[in-house]
Amino acid sequence: MQINCKTRTLQWVNTQIRNNGISLYHKLQRREGQWNRKAKALLIDSLLRNYPVNVIYTIKENNQLSIIDGIQRISTIRDYLDNEFSLSKELDPITIIVHTEHGTVEKEFEIAGRKFKKLDKELQELLLSSELQFYEISDYTEKEVRELFRRQNNGKCLNNSQSRTVIETDEMSELIYDLITHPFFEHVLTEAQRKKDLDKDIVIETLMLIETDRNTITPALKATV
Repeated sequence: MQINCKTRTLQWVNTQIRNNGISLYHKLQRREGQWNRKAKALLIDSLLRNYPVNVIYTIKENNQLSIIDGIQRISTIRDYLDNEFSLSKELDPITIIVHTEHGTVEKEFEIAGRKFKKLDKELQELLLSSELQFYEISDYTEKEVRELFRRQNNGKCLNNSQSRTVIETDEMSELIYDLITHPFFEHVLTEAQRKKDLDKDIVIETLMLIETDRNTITPALKATV
């Protein structure tokens, strides 16, 4: 099995899809359309902000690339460039450097609620020039491709507690970390429970109860004064 890593622009990807150079159908992949609009909008937003996006895995046969991991990403890009959906209205503006006849300046652009055709020209060009990493697999056996797919999808999904980390403030994360690293939790929870972040859930629920009690009791005390 040979694997080549290549950098491709979204303009190249879109052209290849239209010319049948990329196939979005493979027996190992889920059908497209699994993502909701929020997930699709976040992908486009990530590309516009130059956030890293996961590598696309493909197998190469007869000058055609069949995607074995990345169908949702590629189909989302195709649909957005075809004006099939608009971005979330909750997205923040994007500031980029724009070249003018007077030099370079920073300029802010709105993207919330916009389809591709409604983006400013500068953002359209930025998106089309955004890059993805492609792994092109050739000289492979069916067994090797299946084993590669199995290993790529062998990870464990984040549980609810682990997923919440990204929306916590720095102060909250530091407070929770200080509490869960207390020796108390090593005595009352098993290692398996701590791996599932049960200690974090206990801390968060306790803090919520304290806050609820404070908001309930304080007004009652004031009323008696």
